[in-house]
Amino acid sequence: MAVTYRNILALLMLCLASQLGTVHIQTTAGGPTGMKSLQFSSSTDNFNLGAATNYVSVLGESEDYSTTLADHEQIAPVAGDYSRLRVTLQADIGPANDNLAAQLFVAGVACSPALSCVITGGAGTEVTCDSLDSDSCSVTAGQLVALEWVTEGTPANTHAGWSIQFQATSGNESAQMAIAFGLPANNGPDYFPLSGTGPDDGSRPQRETAAPLEGDLSDFRCIISAVPGGTATRKFEILVGGSSTVPDLVSECTAAQTDCGTDTSSAPYTKGALYVIAADGTNTPDISDVKCSVKITSDDGDFAVLSVTDGNSSETVTQYGGPASTDFPWNSTEAARSAPAATAFTANDFYSNVETASGTGGQSRLVSLVVAGSTTGLACTLTDADILCSDTDQTESVADAALISIEQNPGGTAPDSTTGFGFSFSGTIP
Repeated sequence: MAVTYRNILALLMLCLASQLGTVHIQTTAGGPTGMKSLQFSSSTDNFNLGAATNYVSVLGESEDYSTTLADHEQIAPVAGDYSRLRVTLQADIGPANDNLAAQLFVAGVACSPALSCVITGGAGTEVTCDSLDSDSCSVTAGQLVALEWVTEGTPANTHAGWSIQFQATSGNESAQMAIAFGLPANNGPDYFPLSGTGPDDGSRPQRETAAPLEGDLSDFRCIISAVPGGTATRKFEILVGGSSTVPDLVSECTAAQTDCGTDTSSAPYTKGALYVIAADGTNTPDISDVKCSVKITSDDGDFAVLSVTDGNSSETVTQYGGPASTDFPWNSTEAARSAPAATAFTANDFYSNVETASGTGGQSRLVSLVVAGSTTGLACTLTDADILCSDTDQTESVADAALISIEQNPGGTAPDSTTGFGFSFSGTIP
């Protein structure tokens, strides 16, 4: 048997158990009883870091890794426990001494006990690591979360996808967490999606996603990296409906504030409706980054997976996007955009929306969920003037550790290119 980090840790736990009895690794007294959900991420090919410590976001990372933790921390809007961290690389990490260790950070420090896993070079085909099933890490609403990557040697330059399970302390609650970089020094509006990490450079149709479930939004909070300055303000609003300018929820910073506060009121989250975050200002606020988060309380115990893919989609070639991303260009290789399921779940209620319709005269795009490298029946077709399609009849069982992605397949007469492409689906963990 190969000696791995996981083997060693398991042996240490067994030795300790023999001395002290049963060992329990649990950070929430009694354990959470709420709904389980998954948070996915799928990052670009910039993995060749050498020996370094870097950070990435938990949900929807699409920027480069960086050495600054604050750049990738996201606000947790829900209290609960994280567990089942899984990381998968597109290719073997490299020879011996080329290693990757990933672990969850909460409130600026590593979880204790650690929620972590290690991919070891020289193992031939080792491209995936998992945290121990017994490990978990608690988070309270309002704390910041991120992942630390520690690399040794010169790991191969390859795509990385990851996911993690979250269980709310109680109720059918789950989180959507977003970071937008480089809000310009203007009064807006500028737009970014409810989840993911990326630049704030999209129009409203480029950043919208359809709600894949029925429920409520609440506890909307935003934090900016620099005060607006002078007499300026920054205001963040959740908008719904594609054209409405009446906000559902608001978080606003005055001239000297960086924490824009939490809107604890509730607003409907309506299946099939389009949602986006708008950034507005007065008196030309200074440039800043922003973190926002919102809690979704589901009517039926489902969680939402939201994604936006940037860049012109091909008019002739099948392409792939990540299951939870913000600023990825499409890629013709499915493995370059996929992310692993941290546990088995059932996917349903699939939606896709585009900034620019396919065209006229039979132009179309078939958008599908891909599981373990195969296109599934959970799919919908955008034809001619359609800007939104859905499949609310099919379900798809996703096995533990299966890789998932989104496929867009042009059909008929070559459809027009589009720069904004959103997709979403709901999921249930048994």
